[in-house]
Amino acid sequence: MFHQITIYTLHFSHLYTNTTHSKFSKKKSHHHHATKTPPPHHHPPPPPPPPPPPPPHLRRHPPGIPRSPSFRNGKQCNNQTRTIHIAMTLDATYLRGSIAGVLSVVRHATCPENITFHFITTHRLSPSLRTTISTTFPYLNFHLHHFHTHLVLNKISTSIRRALDQPLNYARIYLSHLLPPTVTRVIYLDSDLVLVDDVANLWEINLNSHVLGAPEYCHANFTTYFTPKFWSNQNPKFSDVFNNRHKTPCYFNTG
Repeated sequence: MFHQITIYTLHFSHLYTNTTHSKFSKKKSHHHHATKTPPPHHHPPPPPPPPPPPPPHLRRHPPGIPRSPSFRNGKQCNNQTRTIHIAMTLDATYLRGSIAGVLSVVRHATCPENITFHFITTHRLSPSLRTTISTTFPYLNFHLHHFHTHLVLNKISTSIRRALDQPLNYARIYLSHLLPPTVTRVIYLDSDLVLVDDVANLWEINLNSHVLGAPEYCHANFTTYFTPKFWSNQNPKFSDVFNNRHKTPCYFNTG
């Protein structure tokens, strides 16, 4: 084997250099027909295909947001087929508040697997928010619905404070258009609240013939609720509503 390799090396050298060493040339010529073709170059096998992405509960979790444990139905849920539908808006600003609200719902629910969440968000934020929710709550039943902000373009009053002039604040008005027709009843929750009881108690309230129900809130400071423009003389038809009232003004707390 050593002899064959040496001859092949000399032959290779002869092709690219002047044949000044006649001894080597003659030796090469003498053994030319005995030289074996070098073994073909074997390419390494191609690398294996990348593994499939891990399931949601094993994906990389967003930093700073702990992963929720799984909450399962109790034995008393075996014969229950109802689904409780909950709608919430979802954006980057109030993301942590939304996650706290979702956690409070499933933690206090007797039948958490019978709850379906409907998150309303904009198309631009959907991919990142979907990843955050699916990794934080691996076993949560949820759907993402896109709200087109152009629906409220030029319809938001400039007399309200900045925190309320965001388009997603008005997505709740369009729930009947955003949710599938199979959802005939839904609970809307704001992103800044937590539940301390089973949401089923709220779901079971009989509204009779009423289309909706909401708590009445009578402790708002309307002086700061609206902008100075609202209270100016330019808009008397708005601000005069609060004049000569005999009781504290209340408003419809949609959350």
